[in-house]
Amino acid sequence: MDQTIAVWQPCTDRALTREDAREIASNVIGFFRVLREWSEEERRSAVSTESSSPSTSK
Repeated sequence: MDQTIAVWQPCTDRALTREDAREIASNVIGFFRVLREWSEEERRSAVSTESSSPSTSK
């Protein structure tokens, strides 16, 4: 939590608490979880699209 406070403290005028740091860490983890899910969905969609398109090789 100390590192989270050290990183984010310059972004605010008020002193961050350990609870603020816990919430920030949770939000950042959630953000990257959503990005990972979107990336996995894009990969699955690309694989699905590739496997359903007709082959162009001769």
